Amino acid sequence: MSDAESGSNQISKQTTPTWEMELLISGATVFSLLQLPAPLFRFLSNAGEMHSEAVYQAIKIFSIYIQFSLWILIITFVLHLFMRGYWIALVGMNSVFPKGVLWEKLSGFGPIYKKNLEETSPSMSDLIEVADNRATVVFGLGFGSALTMILLSILMALLIGVLLTMQIFGVSAKSDDMIIIMLAFLIVPYFFIYSIDKYFGDKLIKGKIGDGLGKIIGFYNHIGFGRSSVLINLYRTNQSRRKGYLMIGLMASMGAGSTILLSINSVGGGAYDALPSSSRTSGLEAPIEYYASLREQAGSQSVLPYIESPVIDGPYLRLFIPYVPRRYNQSLQKQCPQALIKKAANDGEGLTCLTKLLEISIDGKLMPIDLMASSDPQSGQRGMMAMIPLQAVESGKHELSLASLRQNADDDKSEKMQKIIIPFWK
Repeated sequence: MSDAESGSNQISKQTTPTWEMELLISGATVFSLLQLPAPLFRFLSNAGEMHSEAVYQAIKIFSIYIQFSLWILIITFVLHLFMRGYWIALVGMNSVFPKGVLWEKLSGFGPIYKKNLEETSPSMSDLIEVADNRATVVFGLGFGSALTMILLSILMALLIGVLLTMQIFGVSAKSDDMIIIMLAFLIVPYFFIYSIDKYFGDKLIKGKIGDGLGKIIGFYNHIGFGRSSVLINLYRTNQSRRKGYLMIGLMASMGAGSTILLSINSVGGGAYDALPSSSRTSGLEAPIEYYASLREQAGSQSVLPYIESPVIDGPYLRLFIPYVPRRYNQSLQKQCPQALIKKAANDGEGLTCLTKLLEISIDGKLMPIDLMASSDPQSGQRGMMAMIPLQAVESGKHELSLASLRQNADDDKSEKMQKIIIPFWK
């Protein structure tokens, strides 16, 4: 083999030195990351329900940031694998056909078309280098964008920590007001200083005011607020504006794709035209979360009540109702506030009040039961257990129903406007 032919079979020295690690990271993590969004969404949604309204809203925002970061990474890895695959294909084909495209043997085109095609087609070495660089840039920018969202998630996590501390010490406030105040306390000074620096920074930079502003800006940079990822800054300062716009368009497309995937993950998608709209109160749906034997996520907390199985053989039907503080505490505070006093709760007044509020019935008939405090055997989640007698219930399909307590107890309307309906068969 000649030296020329030997050289054509080698990867160019201009090749990005990290290409092997890029492929390793993308290939090793893309499939595992694809498994994370759905269980993470369920976990954070259920975790928010276990706390006050303010904590719930903060966890909801935190969940959006975290999931957006995950989808950005997933799309980045998939796109990177595709681009690296194209680059590998170019390198491999170039080693098999080192002479490149033999334009004189290309048939099916007229001479003018063929001439134009030859003049405008880049060389194989150029194609390989461009494909190599493009894959690395997408990999870096994807990571940079995800890191930016993760920094915002960390700030929201700090906010959640403050709200949880307030909740522990019994300090309460309206959720919207509390979150707005805390975010404004952090964001408003930043944008005020940012504006001063942008319009008057040249005049203030050498004075004491400039030093003071620099320290405040340094604090914000230290906590990651308003700080661009170095990966993004590298690209912004080393590429032409035209290429920058192209990459911005690519990242915007990735963001749009992440938003769509996030919404599908959160709300569900599909054109199931003949099926009724998803509703747990219509009596036309039997979600698997209602049955312990069908739930896939054993050990995970849930805000939904459940029974053991769709088919009940014994004389009693065991119903477990997770205690959802965000909903139940507000309802109890309005209907029977004395039940929230610890001594009264220890005497069972809270359970008695919940029995009345939940109105547990079978086929519309109110059942004479007593709720007992219990825990989910898999997750340890606290709640109430009811053993419902079925001796007088005939064989066939039946409906267990209980009130779906409203989340806003300040509403003057009835808190038992809707029912949770769990179908079962005896």
